Amino acid sequence: KVITQNLKRLAIKIQYPGIKQSINSDVDNVAGLIKLSGLLPKDIDVKPLLKEAKAQLHDEADYLLEGKRIEQYSMLVENDDAFLMPKLEKSLSTDTILAMTYLDGEPIETLVDSEQSVRNEVIEHLFRLFFKELFDFQIVQTDPNFANYLYDHEQQKIVLLDFGATRDY
Repeated sequence: KVITQNLKRLAIKIQYPGIKQSINSDVDNVAGLIKLSGLLPKDIDVKPLLKEAKAQLHDEADYLLEGKRIEQYSMLVENDDAFLMPKLEKSLSTDTILAMTYLDGEPIETLVDSEQSVRNEVIEHLFRLFFKELFDFQIVQTDPNFANYLYDHEQQKIVLLDFGATRDY
């Protein structure tokens, strides 16, 4: 007899080897290409922007930090019925492996075919979340691309994913 009462579905994020070590040189190479292309005026000092880009990318490559952000953000939205968050599996996570509960959902852009009332409700929740991030939480998930959001039709909730680019403000 197989005992299955402690099984969990997990999402595992595994970092590609060497990513952390290549961030600085990759950003410098992109900056060199932009400079050579003439896309930016010569008198613009991009050094502060490059420094910030490198810092953000290093944060995104720090899976222990992302795990802390998941826990922090989960506490902030735990009483908000509009959202679902994965739970960090600390015992399986390292600086290069992030383990969390797997959450079901469809890509949020599939809502384009949903009724207008559903689309209105979802965008209202997302705008409300953004303003709470900015003015109440003072922590913002700064990578708002569609891949970081799912929609669980069964529960009618927005699934929030990917907290590597979360910043304090």
